Amino acid sequence: MVNGWYRGNPWYSYYVDNAARAARFLKTGGYIGIGLSFTGTTSEVFRACTIGREDICRTVAFKEYSKFALSTGGGLAGGVWGSSAMVGVCAAVGVATVGVGGVACAAIGSIAGGYAGSVAGEKLFNVFLE
Repeated sequence: MVNGWYRGNPWYSYYVDNAARAARFLKTGGYIGIGLSFTGTTSEVFRACTIGREDICRTVAFKEYSKFALSTGGGLAGGVWGSSAMVGVCAAVGVATVGVGGVACAAIGSIAGGYAGSVAGEKLFNVFLE
């Protein structure tokens, strides 16, 4: 895009590169968070199955892994919904801030939607499976 409208603005590529780096960091952070959550769930199941409570091992495993799956799935769906819902707002912010604010706005929408979806998944678990 050498002939783009921003050709006269030397700071544009600096801001776009930083926004892209932030987006990659958030994506990696999400995978790390899912991994840590799975590790915590597995730790709970392991504790229930090894401390002399073998009779409830299967029940704890079903409940904990179901809660993890619903919470993670809800968070993923909420993140997609949140970033999609913010498209109009983020487009306006992105135009005003030469693209950087748009990426940050989409990240905020995705994080908020992911959190809401995760909480909703956990509430569904509490209503139907507990």
